[in-house]
Amino acid sequence: MIRATFEHKKYLTFLNAINKKAHAESIRHMLNYLAKGSEKNIRRSVKKKFVIRTNYTINSIKQDREAKGENTNKMFSRVVSISKYLSKQEDGGKENRKTIPTLFTRNKNFRKAVRRIYRQDKIGDFGASYYATGGKGFFLGKPKGKNRSYGIWMRHNKNKRLTKIKNVSRSDILIKPTSFFEEAIKKFATKKRVQEVFFRDAQRRLKETSKNFYTSK
Repeated sequence: MIRATFEHKKYLTFLNAINKKAHAESIRHMLNYLAKGSEKNIRRSVKKKFVIRTNYTINSIKQDREAKGENTNKMFSRVVSISKYLSKQEDGGKENRKTIPTLFTRNKNFRKAVRRIYRQDKIGDFGASYYATGGKGFFLGKPKGKNRSYGIWMRHNKNKRLTKIKNVSRSDILIKPTSFFEEAIKKFATKKRVQEVFFRDAQRRLKETSKNFYTSK
């Protein structure tokens, strides 16, 4: 949550004298401007700090609440991320991730997403027969020979080859906090910017409303 105190009472007096709704409109504009700008800044931060493999991660960051109404004491705007992955990156903690995809499942490119056929919900029963899985049999264990490690393996090439598609961990994975979300907001929604956005909009409304006021006279 961002809090900023600034001198706007003089604008409140002038705006209310000409148009009682103008002050609330300037506050509303300022809150929504800062939320939308913070949304963009957070997305840029995510692209710099993390490997983004799908659009879902970026699209999960959005302004989901806009400031509305005329009661400035109850107005608020909000930016959130609905991604569980990003919330863990922000605050840190432990993740009970037992299986970790190998580079093979990402076409040997760490920046690519796991191919659909190798996702956990697609590989099915590890004990399934080679032919029952369309030429790909998956099993959990440690193959004999060549110092092979424990994990989920795939039989392929007419059952003549084995390729590891998942590493299996028995311990929790520790995720260090990055505070990327909070830091991105603080860099954008500074006290200076809060004042500039409000003053600029308030001055514009004063000019417009005063011009209309004297024109109507």
